[in-house]
Amino acid sequence: MATNDQKLQEQKQQKDNIKLRSSLNNAYAILEGTKYTTTVSSFSFEEAVEQQIARILDAGTRIRPSELERVDKIEKELLEAVTQIKQIPPENFMERVSGRDVNTEEDSV
Repeated sequence: MATNDQKLQEQKQQKDNIKLRSSLNNAYAILEGTKYTTTVSSFSFEEAVEQQIARILDAGTRIRPSELERVDKIEKELLEAVTQIKQIPPENFMERVSGRDVNTEEDSV
């Protein structure tokens, strides 16, 4: 069994270890904080605008197309869907069910 002197010595050692860890943690936090601040402050508005322009205009990849390519694809798909919908005869659409239709009534417009 540990004596009182040994217990006191272990407690003192634990406090010293915690103090050392705290000092190391504080130093690391200051270094990381300074690094982050430097990184953020070096990023200018002009760089942000250039990156956005590049994102819109630059050639993308098959997996990540550019913004213009995405808009073109959406437009093409929408126009194809509208063309197909226009070719469906009106009798293929469901009849209006009064009280169950979520659309605005024709005479309320």
